[in-house]
Amino acid sequence: MDANAGTQEPDTKPERLMTGDLQALTVMARSKPTVRLTSLMGMLLRPEGLRDSFDRQPANRAVGVDGERKDAYGLHLEVRLVDLSERLRRGGYRPKPSRRVYIPKANGGVRPLGIPSFEDRIVQDRLRGILEAIWEPEFRGCSFGFRPGRSAHDALRRIAEVVTNEVRNGWSRPTSRNSSTMSAMAT
Repeated sequence: MDANAGTQEPDTKPERLMTGDLQALTVMARSKPTVRLTSLMGMLLRPEGLRDSFDRQPANRAVGVDGERKDAYGLHLEVRLVDLSERLRRGGYRPKPSRRVYIPKANGGVRPLGIPSFEDRIVQDRLRGILEAIWEPEFRGCSFGFRPGRSAHDALRRIAEVVTNEVRNGWSRPTSRNSSTMSAMAT
């Protein structure tokens, strides 16, 4: 559990699983928050960064419309990543449609799920890393939604911790004229 989870300061934990160029981007974004970042495409199309994203992909994921798995894409990997980089550079890269599958739900219905092609996963992962490097430091420690290493379960644990500690320390719902304000803050 993050000791700073209840604070209002931006997270300053060292970045996990970030490559050197993404760490440098995070440092720059933190040190110069007013600078507008306008040249991010160069980071997206770097073959080394695409290779890092390839390495992060699990081998056992379901295949997309391309029918390609990690081991098959890995054959002649460097040539393929240079080709992908060049297509990104010249604007010739086009994502493939996602393969649609339906997952049965407990109530008898189904939930649609889109499965991207393997190459699209590489590009999506690299883009996610770039955006995380910029925006993750801006989030507060008490923010849990859609963040790396955090989940709804973590948020619930933190709520339980806050409620338990505040009740133990004698805090309860106020009965004074400020109770409506305090109740609004507690919800």
